[in-house]
Amino acid sequence: NLPGLASAAGIADGEMAALLGMSKGYYSQVRNGKRPWPGLKPDQVQRLRAELAGRREAIAAVEAALTTDTVLKPEGA
Repeated sequence: NLPGLASAAGIADGEMAALLGMSKGYYSQVRNGKRPWPGLKPDQVQRLRAELAGRREAIAAVEAALTTDTVLKPEGA
């Protein structure tokens, strides 16, 4: 269930629809089981992979920032 996985990964329905080149309404129908899953074309897979890679990089940057003095609260404060 790719739509469910995408949602759990934090990709909003509108973002996913745009990545796949679908209208939000059509994607919503697919996600809700009212339309069959159309499958992904290679260019859609590439766009989705690029989006996921960018999000992984952003998450890694946030995680790395959590160990820096600029975001940590001083001891005893």
